[in-house]
Amino acid sequence: KYQREVLDLINSLKLSERIEFIEQPSDKELVKLIYHSRAMVIPSLYETFGFMYVEGRIMDKPFIVADTEVAREVTESQCIYFEGLNSKDLASKLKEVKISDKKQKMDYKISKTFYEESARQSLAEYFNSFFVTNEQN
Repeated sequence: KYQREVLDLINSLKLSERIEFIEQPSDKELVKLIYHSRAMVIPSLYETFGFMYVEGRIMDKPFIVADTEVAREVTESQCIYFEGLNSKDLASKLKEVKISDKKQKMDYKISKTFYEESARQSLAEYFNSFFVTNEQN
């Protein structure tokens, strides 16, 4: 019944092209899914983590986890926590991850640009000093 409600909601919001349910992926598919994800979301209030936490940590993925005592104990407070039954809180945490992901990409672009500009300038100064020194001798 709940699955039908979720599918109806997805269709009513015209999100069916953007949401895919994957049941029982192979190990290879699972690794690929985790690798290409922005974050691991564990919304369960009752289940323990199993290998999800280990797999996500190996690939350096942020975790968005329902805030429970067990979750905090298992993750040692290294996750983004949301109020377990609060979908708006979960949505805001997902947005945080998306924004920080964009910020990381921007930080990389900025640092790469800065590095390239700095390297060009340093090389230009080096060669100028070399040629100016040689011309004076």
